[in-house]
Amino acid sequence: MSFITYILEAIFNAIKMFVLVILPFGALTIMLQFFSQQIGGKISRVIGYRNYIYLTSVGVAIHELGHAFFCVLFGHKIKALVPFTLNKGECLGYVSHSYNPGNLYHRIGNFFIGTGPIWAGFSSVVLLSEILLPPEIFSLSIEKEINPINFIYGIFNPVFWINPLSYIWIYLTVSITLHISLSKPDIKGALDGAIAIFVVVLLLNLLFSWYVCISDVIIAISTKIFCFFAPVMLIILLALLITSCVFQKKS
Repeated sequence: MSFITYILEAIFNAIKMFVLVILPFGALTIMLQFFSQQIGGKISRVIGYRNYIYLTSVGVAIHELGHAFFCVLFGHKIKALVPFTLNKGECLGYVSHSYNPGNLYHRIGNFFIGTGPIWAGFSSVVLLSEILLPPEIFSLSIEKEINPINFIYGIFNPVFWINPLSYIWIYLTVSITLHISLSKPDIKGALDGAIAIFVVVLLLNLLFSWYVCISDVIIAISTKIFCFFAPVMLIILLALLITSCVFQKKS
């Protein structure tokens, strides 16, 4: 393989990683943004904006804790953490943090910090489902993947609706999913992090493509993560759909 071919292949693999990993995540973010804002708007028109915010404050807190978790993980300094407030205009909560722009690890962290509410929201729904739902509806197991068919069948079973824990699950899941959406600063930070990830992957491909394609490793890991969370995504969309139907005629 010539040197030019080696360079071009490394660049192509970095672009491939970006297209197959970062762009789908961006599309997921846009979809969640649209559904959560539309459905949140319907609910707030029915019960009032302030009541809506108070009732879904759990979701606001999870949103901000998602940012904070990745701030710690990627070495950003947290200057202020407010999980929930009504005293800062339209800002329901916030995490103020600082980092070294010249530190690539910090810059990569911007992607995960910006998208932290999505990771935190999905993980919270998984944990709540494991704790509150019976195993025949939802079971988190290393041996088998989450089965959305069992979940859909289970919620149409009368047993689901006579179990008090089901209503706690519905309330918490809907509260969390309604605040999975990202703010403009979140998206701006995530884009900065995505560029840093691309640069690092490109450099690693240039250094190690003779031995292993780093892009392929990242794509393989990302595919496993997406396959794990895909059924959770279906559950979240179903919860949002049911919520939308409930408030459709009332809004």
